[in-house]
Amino acid sequence: PGAITPGMISDVIGEVKVSPAALAPLKAGETASSPGMKYKHYAPKAKVLMASGELKDMANTAAVLYDGCKSGGLNPIILASKQTCGFYAGRVYDIIGDRTDPETFCAALFAALRGADEAGHKAIILEALPADSLGLAYMNRALRASGFRVFSSPIEAQSYLEEQP
Repeated sequence: PGAITPGMISDVIGEVKVSPAALAPLKAGETASSPGMKYKHYAPKAKVLMASGELKDMANTAAVLYDGCKSGGLNPIILASKQTCGFYAGRVYDIIGDRTDPETFCAALFAALRGADEAGHKAIILEALPADSLGLAYMNRALRASGFRVFSSPIEAQSYLEEQP
């Protein structure tokens, strides 16, 4: 997935099928159709976690992940949107996009991941976007960077954090 979306292609040639591996890890024995679909691609050195769900729930999940990572000494940062930054008072965050324009997230993701590494953050919390249009390209890269560690509720995030050493 990239700047040319499946919808743009289907407008020209008809139906387009997107590989399930674009948004999910390869299954055992499955062959990747491109190198970018292998392993934990696009990942910085820091631990990357993703919050998903409806806006307020997603922001609450990101805050729980942040607080847990901070308690664990990981110097976290949230890569946020213009629409969610108000939920992160007292936490370190960087606005990398506008949810009404997924292209802003796509354009900023890699630089933000590298910048977080260079700034010494040991945990990066990403926000999910709807996986359609340009959101598909963002989610493809973000999911790989996070190793598919996605949390859809504060309770799920807290449970994960309690299991960590």
